[in-house]
Amino acid sequence: MKATHKLIFLAQSFSLGLLLPVQSLMLRARGCTLPALGLAVAAYAIAVIAAEVPSGIFADLCGRKTAYLVSCGLSVASSAVLLFAASFAAAAAGLALAGLSVAFASGSAEALILEEEAEQSGAEGMKRAISSLRVCEGAGLTAGAVAGGFLPGGNGYAAHLLARMALAMALGVFACFALRERPDARREGPGFRQHVARMGEMLGKRELAFLLAGVAAIALPQLLLETYWQPRLGALPGGGIQALFGLLCAAGFGATAAGSFFAGRIKALAKRGVPAYLASGAAFALLLALLAAQGKAAGFAAAYLAVYLAIGAMSVLEQVNANALVENNVRASMLSLVSFTARAGGVAAGFAGAALLGAFDVSSIWRLGALFTLGALSIIALSRRLRMKKRGASASLPDQT
Repeated sequence: MKATHKLIFLAQSFSLGLLLPVQSLMLRARGCTLPALGLAVAAYAIAVIAAEVPSGIFADLCGRKTAYLVSCGLSVASSAVLLFAASFAAAAAGLALAGLSVAFASGSAEALILEEEAEQSGAEGMKRAISSLRVCEGAGLTAGAVAGGFLPGGNGYAAHLLARMALAMALGVFACFALRERPDARREGPGFRQHVARMGEMLGKRELAFLLAGVAAIALPQLLLETYWQPRLGALPGGGIQALFGLLCAAGFGATAAGSFFAGRIKALAKRGVPAYLASGAAFALLLALLAAQGKAAGFAAAYLAVYLAIGAMSVLEQVNANALVENNVRASMLSLVSFTARAGGVAAGFAGAALLGAFDVSSIWRLGALFTLGALSIIALSRRLRMKKRGASASLPDQT
C-alpha cells in the first residue's frame, strides 16, 4: 500500500485520538451532566445514521475523493462549534457535525484505496490492505491519545480542539494531492436508481445479513464502553489522573493495532468467514464482562487492553467479510451501510445508558451489554447454522423430474 495512503489514515486517526482520552471530560466541562453524556454521544450516532448511506451513495456517484474532502471540512466545523460550546445543546451540535464528518469519511477514501489494491494484488492484496489500514488507524490513535493525555486541559480542553481543527485543515489539503481517482470513474457507474437497486441485491445475500446483524449486536456494548470508561476509571482508587487517561487510551489503541495486525496475518481466520467474526464478538463480550468486574485501576487497565486487542481483531474480520461480499461499483455505499448498522447500535446504546444510569452503575450496564451481545450472537450463529443445514438438505434431495 502507498505510503501516502498510510499517512492519510495515520493523520486522520491521530486527530481523532487527540480528543478521545478526554472526550467525556470535555463534554462535562461544556455543559453535559453525566446522564446527558449518553444523549450527546447519541446525537453523534444519529447524525452518522442520517448521513451514512446517503454519503456512501454520494461517494460512489460523485467521487470518493470529493466525499473525503467534504468530511475534512465538516471536521473543521465540528471542532469550531465544540470550541465555543457552553451548553448540552451546543456540545451535541458539535458532536453531530463530527458524526456527519465520519459518515462522509467512511467508505470514501478507504473504498478508493481498497479497489486500487484489489486491482493490483487481488483478494489477498485487499486483505493485507485492510489489515494495514487498521494498523495505521491504531498507531495514529495511539500517538494521538498520548498527545491528548498531556495537552493542557484548561478552557474546556480548548488546546485539543484547536489542534484537531488544524490537523483537519492540513489533511484536506494533503488529500487533494495524495488521493487519485480515475477521471472517468463516476461516468462509468450506474445511475441513482440502478445503484440503489444493486445495493438491494447485495443485501439479499444471507451471509451479509448475518454479518450486519452481528455488527449491530456488538456495537451496543462497544459504545457503552467508549462512553463510560473514563468516568468508571476516574472513580477507581488511583484512576483520577488525566495523564493516565491518555496513556491507557494510547495503550488501548496499540492493542487494537496489534489485534488488527495478527488478524490480518492469520489466514485461517479470514477463511472462516462470518463465523470467525461472530466468535471474535463473543470474545469481546466476555472480556467486557471481565472489565466490569475490576475494582482497582491496575486490573482495569489490564482488562481494558485485552478488550481492545479483541476489538482490533474483530474490526479486521468485519471489514474482510464485508468487502468480500460486495462489488466495486457499490463498495463505498455498502461499507457505509455496515457503519450505519454499527451506529444504529450506538444510538440504542446511548439511550439505554442514559435510561439505566439512574438504576445501575457503569459496571452493571457493561455486564448487561455483554449479556445482550452473547445472547444475540448465539441466536445469529444458530440461525446461520440451521440455514446451512437446510441448504445442504435441499441440495441432497434427488431430482424427481
